[in-house]
Amino acid sequence: MSRIIKAADLKVLVTSDDQTIIPVIPTEKGSNEGFTKGATILDAANLLEDAQAKADEILAQAEREAQERLEQAEEEVESIRLRAKEAGFAEGYQEGLEEGRQKALEKAAELLALLQSTVDEAVRLRAANLQTLEDDFLKLSVFLADKIIRKEVETDISWLQPILKEALEALGTVERAVVLLNPVDYALLQNHEQDLNLSSRAQLTFEQDPSISQGGCLIESDTGLIDARLERRLGKLAHHLLEVLYDENNG
Repeated sequence: MSRIIKAADLKVLVTSDDQTIIPVIPTEKGSNEGFTKGATILDAANLLEDAQAKADEILAQAEREAQERLEQAEEEVESIRLRAKEAGFAEGYQEGLEEGRQKALEKAAELLALLQSTVDEAVRLRAANLQTLEDDFLKLSVFLADKIIRKEVETDISWLQPILKEALEALGTVERAVVLLNPVDYALLQNHEQDLNLSSRAQLTFEQDPSISQGGCLIESDTGLIDARLERRLGKLAHHLLEVLYDENNG
């Protein structure tokens, strides 16, 4: 793959269709339960590249075997021609040669059909293996992103600032907005609200909602609703990865 998406490179995004927001993930180095933020998705992509290389090797091997079978067919055709010529001296060289030529053509057609079947099967297996590997790559990427993000938001509320900025821009001119947060995030906000510089033309009210996972929020106003829950954002990430994989395969 030529295009790699790192979890540390995700930027804030408000989509035009459903107003879902994807946050900035801090890039400071730190332990994430054994995961390295800058390399996890890259490692997953490397797995896919290695697997694709193996699939290409399988196809190359099939082509080599097919070429060997074709060479064998040519040798058998020549052998049959010689035998026909030798046998033809007794009862007529021309008759024996024609019979030998017919047998050679039949044998060549049989071997060519086998050759085509071998190549077709190799191509089919390669495509099936790549599809399976791409599905596994997508699942692994989203799993790693989920681990990284959830670790980051356990003690850091800074993710809220870019989300609110983008959300208010998407909502347009609003006077008031209610931000629903997980109780843990709400408590973190009370301790660090001054550090976040959440100044806005709109009056923001923060409320607790235990149904929202830590690291996400819902933003309500008279003009609309922004769904920035973590699960929603991870879903958008998975969709984006699918688009990247599709573009790579069809580019």
